[in-house]
Amino acid sequence: MLENLPVLTGCGIFSSRSHFPHQQKTAPRTVANYELEFFLEDGGVSYINGEAHPIRAGMVLLAQPGDTRCSELHFKALFLHFRFHDRPLQQRLSGCRCVLQPADPQPLYRQMLALCDKYYTESPENELARAAGILSCLRLLAHEFVNLCLSSHVYASGRLVKDQDFGI
Repeated sequence: MLENLPVLTGCGIFSSRSHFPHQQKTAPRTVANYELEFFLEDGGVSYINGEAHPIRAGMVLLAQPGDTRCSELHFKALFLHFRFHDRPLQQRLSGCRCVLQPADPQPLYRQMLALCDKYYTESPENELARAAGILSCLRLLAHEFVNLCLSSHVYASGRLVKDQDFGI
């Protein structure tokens, strides 16, 4: 059972100015783990599989293993990197390569920040609390995605996306 829970592999605040002070664009890379990013400022452009997403404060991005990413700089983001082996959850997320601007970004921001705090301050054995934090972030993201889809009649795979598609 525990092997199916999400595992947080990294988190923190990424500042492109600190990591790439003299670059304007990062090289393309293949995503190894799920990447959830909450952008803290306007600036730059994030590319997922060649699709451009201008970065705005409060915007949220979810990239999946196998995606190709690169960015035009500069920006700052709160990030979570995680992996899991639960097939039903992987299937639910498979169509959710998303970039969205939540109507109320604060709940997700607070949850991500709390999860980073747990990652750096709690015992590594407390993986259950970190797994619950990741699932809580995904639930908040799923609610925002479903609300966006329902309000704009967005369809995924030819059908209207509904709450039950994400098991929420």
